[in-house]
Amino acid sequence: CNAGITEVTSQNFDEVVGGHKHVLLNFYAPWCGHCKTLAPEYEILGKEFEANSKVTIARVNGAQEVRLSTQFGVRG
Repeated sequence: CNAGITEVTSQNFDEVVGGHKHVLLNFYAPWCGHCKTLAPEYEILGKEFEANSKVTIARVNGAQEVRLSTQFGVRG
């Protein structure tokens, strides 16, 4: 877990995304080159918004959470 970034799974998806906060949700795969390139910038974003009570920076490991990836049409 990275500071400021909420790890989303099928178990906590509704709780994280269905609340009253704005959520920026990134689907990623650990093997994806573009995802690896984005990761450091996303971590900076997570740290910058960590104390913001109105915004959640979150991510889904699409390789592990196949149901969520399929539900939202995310493909690699």
